[in-house]
Amino acid sequence: MFRKSFARVCHHSRVTACLLAISVLSGCATQPEPTSLIEEETLLIQSGNHEKLVEYYKAQLSKSENRQTRMKLALAYLNSGDPESALFFVSPLNMGQEAHAEPLLIEAKSLYSLGQFRKAKTQALKAYELKPNNAEIENLLGMICAANSDLEEARQYFTSARTNLYDDIKIKNNLAVLNIVEGHYQKAVQLLLPIYLKGKADKQIEANLTLAMAKIGNVSYIKDMSKGELSDQEIFERYRALKDSKAIGEFKADDVKVNDAKVIDSKVSHTKTSEISHEG
Repeated sequence: MFRKSFARVCHHSRVTACLLAISVLSGCATQPEPTSLIEEETLLIQSGNHEKLVEYYKAQLSKSENRQTRMKLALAYLNSGDPESALFFVSPLNMGQEAHAEPLLIEAKSLYSLGQFRKAKTQALKAYELKPNNAEIENLLGMICAANSDLEEARQYFTSARTNLYDDIKIKNNLAVLNIVEGHYQKAVQLLLPIYLKGKADKQIEANLTLAMAKIGNVSYIKDMSKGELSDQEIFERYRALKDSKAIGEFKADDVKVNDAKVIDSKVSHTKTSEISHEG
């Protein structure tokens, strides 16, 4: 009798304990969990809110120094259009004996955006040694060489980046700009026209394609591109401005342009300047 009573008590206790555990777990499940830091960071990255990312990473660094967080802060500054701050925060990461490609690449991009092409190339080459055949680094080296008017070397890097599967549209635009600078307008058209016909051309690519078309005498294309917004006289003036402009290239940091593009910008409204494509 005693054994049966004891067994019933033990069984009842176990059931009660299980029910309590289930109740506690259910209560926890129904309470809303606060957004984690990782989720907050992910949301900011996905929304492209670089200014808020800067604030987020600075808050994290103020709590404790962290190499990865410092690198992310530098990248956020760079993407927000502040290469000077990006350089300030990333440079200390590249002063030690152990080099890493990621902070070197951020420093190279920052230097490039500040117009310090020689230093940018030095850091980019260091990153390239650590990550050979990296398409992003090759594209940056192509931009740096183009900015220094080393067009043949720029083409080699852009071609390598394309071989290593860099963004197809960006690399085609970069190669097209080189072709325009060198007077190979038909080659530029061959690169850019398929992008336009697929409906994937942005204003930058449309401007470069319009320039190349004008250079080969295709005024009807310019008329089509105007989408009825320009009169015949305005179309002719645009064509003449493009046709008579020189093809000497001048590449600049962050907004790399050719002299042709400057003529468009100064003489014709609603036309965006040509530029080398790069990412933040």
